[in-house]
Amino acid sequence: MLDVITFGEALVDLPALAPGSLEDAAAFEKVPAGAPANVAVAVARLGGAAGFVGKAGEDAFGRFLKRGFTRMGVDTSRFVLDPRVRTGLAFVSTQTSGEREFEFYFDPVTDLNLRSEELDRSYVGQTRVFHFGTLSLIGEPARSATFHAADIAAANGALLSLDPNLRLSLWPSEEEARAQMRLALARAHLVKLAEDELHFLYPVSDDEAVERLLGEFANIRLVAVTYGAGGSVACTRREQIMVRGFPAESVDTTGAGDAFLGSLLLYLARHTEGPATLDDVPREDLRAAVRAANAAGAITTARRGATAAMPTQAEVDALLSGARDDG
Repeated sequence: MLDVITFGEALVDLPALAPGSLEDAAAFEKVPAGAPANVAVAVARLGGAAGFVGKAGEDAFGRFLKRGFTRMGVDTSRFVLDPRVRTGLAFVSTQTSGEREFEFYFDPVTDLNLRSEELDRSYVGQTRVFHFGTLSLIGEPARSATFHAADIAAANGALLSLDPNLRLSLWPSEEEARAQMRLALARAHLVKLAEDELHFLYPVSDDEAVERLLGEFANIRLVAVTYGAGGSVACTRREQIMVRGFPAESVDTTGAGDAFLGSLLLYLARHTEGPATLDDVPREDLRAAVRAANAAGAITTARRGATAAMPTQAEVDALLSGARDDG
């Protein structure tokens, strides 16, 4: 039994080595990445048992990804390399303001065409948590494969986690992105959103948006809204828990949300028994889990490259023990 299986895209990130625009960047680093794969690496680095299900090209970049994730402790036995597709690339730069600029050389429809018949049903059914995003929902056949895998995991008692990871430039329209996101939300038990993603769904105040999200989707038991250095809010059907962030010298924010989520999912995998028991997590335990997740995200921002920046549990514990907890 794995703690967490993640499903979706794996890409080669090419972060610029100096801050500024992509247009002016002179050199890049090659890093294994892709939001769902990043979450699997975060879980593995923290000591959990993680697997990744996805597809990339049977090419130099695909082999680089599979080798890299395996070395980081992720089970890649169901990560398919297909000679008929290309491995996606994502050029990334960090502005002096801290904002990121992306340029994707990746078509989710043609390059992420994992088919339902390629799924290992018994493998997907042997996880405590199943996590997915929305890029695999942009087109068929990956869309059907995503929902099929999520349904298999849920039928076997797994907690379903969703991170929309909104990248509008890859979608045919905003309307299609919202429609597919809502289909995913209708299955999820936990959803993690950045503030802009929450407002993409509901262009109202944060509190009202969360209230509407929980009201519209009865299956969701926990909503985590992240605010970068400002911390995060964990919202259950009983209460909202605001947890402060940790000061960090930001070098590269890519992967910080994935580190946050990997930490939180590992805690839930080991301290709950499926989605129904999310409601039973004591307030202080949930708050401590979110605080640790904030710490994992903060550590990641101080390093370059998403997967290479993921912290160990010892590093998270060191930050937690050295920081004052004042709510």
